[in-house]
Amino acid sequence: EMDYLLTDDFLNPPDTKELFTEELHRLPVFYQWMPIDDAPPVEPLPARQIGFITFGSFNNPSKVNEKVISLWSEVLKTFSTSRLLLKYKNWYDQLSLRHSMVERFAAHGIEEDRVTFAVTLDTFSEHLGHYSHVDIGLDPFPFNGVTTTFQALWMGVPVISLAGQTLRSRTTGSILHHLGLNELVANTPEAYVACAADLAGNLVRLETLRTTLRERITTSPLCDAPAYAHSVETAYRDMWRKWCADPNPLNRETEINARPSM
Repeated sequence: EMDYLLTDDFLNPPDTKELFTEELHRLPVFYQWMPIDDAPPVEPLPARQIGFITFGSFNNPSKVNEKVISLWSEVLKTFSTSRLLLKYKNWYDQLSLRHSMVERFAAHGIEEDRVTFAVTLDTFSEHLGHYSHVDIGLDPFPFNGVTTTFQALWMGVPVISLAGQTLRSRTTGSILHHLGLNELVANTPEAYVACAADLAGNLVRLETLRTTLRERITTSPLCDAPAYAHSVETAYRDMWRKWCADPNPLNRETEINARPSM
């Protein structure tokens, strides 16, 4: 049993309190990220070299559900020459998984050669190096990325996310929010496609993001460990003071049962 849930104002907006039995304690920022010292350098924008946009997702394939495929297909249709690069560990070594993905996109009108895969199990540095082939990252939903999102951003790849109503569907949005990149967070599927189209049509913007994202991350609250530690310490102190004032926890089960059924 838990009394508190640490979160932030994007992960859990004020109107989500009733979804939890725990008391929500919102930190200035929830996530912390350690810069990857051994990451390969950020490479130039691939679209400048090959003449078309490559979208990418290195997320777990289990997150790529039918709604995700449908929306990503709409994104690909905005630029007829664009490609999608999928990668996750060495999972796409499996021919059956590659065929399944291709067929699912084909059902939405996407040609086979527009869905590509990075295969083989590589070192961590080599894994990050595959982002040199990606112009724009696409975040799945409702299960967003976290580590994958940070890695893409660290390699200079902006990530577009569809924010939902639950914590699991607002993780990438929280990261982007604290980086000052709210324009990459969509609230509707239509806005997601429009965001992808706008970004894909602005190579100068993509190049600027590619060369500045690392500095943006390291100078953001997401990389300010001392400030984060202080905010957590303050949270613990507030919780302790509340307990000292009233050591008897609320009967949350009674409180929940008293609520009207939906």
